[in-house]
Amino acid sequence: PASELKTRLKAKYPIIKEVKVSKKPPSSLNVLIQERQAVLVYCGKDKDNITTKCFYLDEDGLAFAQAPEIYGGLLISLMDNSKKEIKIRDTAVDKKLISFISETSGFLDKFLGLNLLNWQIESLTANDLAAATSEGWRIFFNPTSGSSDQVQALKTVLEEKIKDQRSQLEYIDLRVENRVYFKLKK
Repeated sequence: PASELKTRLKAKYPIIKEVKVSKKPPSSLNVLIQERQAVLVYCGKDKDNITTKCFYLDEDGLAFAQAPEIYGGLLISLMDNSKKEIKIRDTAVDKKLISFISETSGFLDKFLGLNLLNWQIESLTANDLAAATSEGWRIFFNPTSGSSDQVQALKTVLEEKIKDQRSQLEYIDLRVENRVYFKLKK
């Protein structure tokens, strides 16, 4: 039966998002498969903090295939330091977080020309989300607030306060609404 074929294909191949099966009498069968698209590479350490496992995630946060540990590539990479175990077919992170990371990465590139090495989660319950820049400093974001407002605040601080001291920057913290904190290296 068509429903059984759909179930078996999806069970065997996690990359399959949708399957459509239609029978064409007398002896034809059409199978249309839609694959999941990777939007980011998710990496996390095991509970013992020894082994790092990486997976491709789709827009829903579903881990569908193993991935290499890469940073600064074409796909956004997210390092989860919360030590939660993830396997293929698990939802690694919330869809809203993926949307926030994708949107913010685009804004940072478009409005500031800022290249990111990766994103990092220390604790999702504490809204601890950071982005590591290729310039060697970090940006702390609040994923429950609007990304465009935070990027605008970042742009203002970089242009008006930090100016030519960017090479001495250690971090910029945007987690508190209507406040920006930053620290320069000594």
